[in-house]
Amino acid sequence: MEKIKAYKGQYLKNLRSKLLNKNFSRFRLVSGVIFYSLAALTTLLAVGFIIFTIPELKEKQFIFWLALLGTIAQLTVIWYLYYSTCIFSFARSAIYFCLMLSNAWLSFFIFSLGLK
Repeated sequence: MEKIKAYKGQYLKNLRSKLLNKNFSRFRLVSGVIFYSLAALTTLLAVGFIIFTIPELKEKQFIFWLALLGTIAQLTVIWYLYYSTCIFSFARSAIYFCLMLSNAWLSFFIFSLGLK
């Protein structure tokens, strides 16, 4: 029983140190910036392609401009996460998850407009 408690305590200590980590390698930061920036820009390009190529969606061009503002905000957050050294690992992962969730939601919304 003591062995299980010791293992559980060590596991929780390792988990806590991983979640509260603030030190990241430069390669991880750069690769994260490149990946998440490309994901945000690809979503914007898909929105623009669908809105400007489907004639029925010409009157909904404001969605593209809102998506452009959202992409600028996302890129700002991504670059802030690159330069910031005081954000914990779990918070950084949660922010990236929210950014990708918003991109997925926008893609599904635009493709549902394009299918009508």
